[in-house]
Amino acid sequence: MDKIQGVKRMILYCRVSTTDQADHGYSLPTQLDSVRRYVDVNKFIGIEGDAVSEFAEDCSGAIPFAERPVGKRIGAMLKRGEADGIVVHQVDRLSRDIVDVLTSVRNWVQSGYEIHSCDIGKVGNETDITLVIKAWQGNDERKKIVERTSRGRNGKARSGKVVGNGKPPYGYTYDDGQLVVNESEAQIVRQIYTWYLGGEDKGPMGSHSIAKRLTEMRVPVPDKRQHLPGRNTQGIWNISQIRKMLSSETYAGIWRFGKTIGSGGRRGRRQIDEQIVVEVPPIISHDLWEMAQAQRDYNVKMSRRNVKREYLLRGMVRCGCGKVFVGAALNDRGYYIYRCNSMIKRFVKTDGSCHESLVHGDRLEAIVWQWILGIITDPVQLESNLRQAQADELAVKQPKCDELGHVNALIAQAEAEADENIALMKCVPRNGIRYKKLEAEGLQIEARHTDLIQRRETLQAEIETQAITDENITNLVQFGQRVKLGLENPTFEQKRRWLEWLRTEITISHAKGVITCRLPVEPYSFDLNPF
Repeated sequence: MDKIQGVKRMILYCRVSTTDQADHGYSLPTQLDSVRRYVDVNKFIGIEGDAVSEFAEDCSGAIPFAERPVGKRIGAMLKRGEADGIVVHQVDRLSRDIVDVLTSVRNWVQSGYEIHSCDIGKVGNETDITLVIKAWQGNDERKKIVERTSRGRNGKARSGKVVGNGKPPYGYTYDDGQLVVNESEAQIVRQIYTWYLGGEDKGPMGSHSIAKRLTEMRVPVPDKRQHLPGRNTQGIWNISQIRKMLSSETYAGIWRFGKTIGSGGRRGRRQIDEQIVVEVPPIISHDLWEMAQAQRDYNVKMSRRNVKREYLLRGMVRCGCGKVFVGAALNDRGYYIYRCNSMIKRFVKTDGSCHESLVHGDRLEAIVWQWILGIITDPVQLESNLRQAQADELAVKQPKCDELGHVNALIAQAEAEADENIALMKCVPRNGIRYKKLEAEGLQIEARHTDLIQRRETLQAEIETQAITDENITNLVQFGQRVKLGLENPTFEQKRRWLEWLRTEITISHAKGVITCRLPVEPYSFDLNPF
């Protein structure tokens, strides 16, 4: 349907959660009726069957709008010019996170779209005082929901309170059974995740390197009993502390009660669906936490363990049955193979193990490396492939880059508001009503600024985890050229480094192999001669 001249095409959006329906009667039909009436009064187009469809979903308001399934569809429709704006039942239907509301509104308004809410009407921009107040109320309500919806030690945990008598997790303090972010320590937590995923010039840093760096920086350790002589608050970070922090879902806003069974966990761990989940203030996003878990799994897969010799494809070969192929020495004369890890008692095949053939180690490694060489020794095609992979990676992160720009602008705006608020407070009597009102507004501005700063640091950490940098591209292209010209004979370490960086994976099934990597190239299939 073509756009009708002078009539705006509006997307109708409604969101509900179980808590909303129980506490406020915000059922989807109720919201839709309200939004339809608003559309009718304002003579928009938007009722189902006309220019734009209605969208309704059941999800938590804590999930950023752009990351919800429906939110992604609406964003795509707006970018394609299929609508002129969006109408929601109330501001908190967009999000219960004030930062998410303000960045979403700013993005839409700057892009020329209209935003309407049945409770406040047309939203002019992200500085609209009514919008800010409503968004702040939704943000505050979200915190109350966490406490209301989690009821019952077990009772205390289900009431939304953290159960614990010891020290709080690093990055937090306790306040009446709640975890509160300790911003100075939270910055260290975010830095640890940034180093682990993005690293510095030489790539992602491991737990040992991170612990060493924090010790060199004299950052106070979580356990202040581990102090160096002459220093009361600074000490040596150990690897276990870093690993614990990198695996803790608490930093992503999820604290779990009842993970272990019995005193000291002697009877094992409970199933995850039997644990009580308490929502706590996040220090990093859940996406960033999941990226760290994936990186940890990858590091474990690639670790050397206690092997007697080096295997070029260690951790990169997977069997058709789903298990990993491992390298194994065949005899003392240097022959070696790769075999499915499900085979027991060295090379014995039993009814319960995989029957995939053993593979000549030197032949498999030669096939894989020759394929990689064919890719990296064509400098023009290699750079084209790398730039495409880099562009694909950036495209995935572009929404976060856009949001970072909006967050930075909102931070500057909040700082300007704070300056103005301070100036006004100096001009009125300290004991007057106006002073108290300005003081309350100042506290809201400060809290909003803190939330924005936290979101900025999280976004920066997520964006900086990009692995395909211009420096990576230059180094690999130069390496390929030197090898092609015979100026360099790759060492084992060089081969291993680039195989890992290219995320090379080999799958073996029924004596046939397939090689893939992170570049936009066709997978390579080959036959294997069983050992």
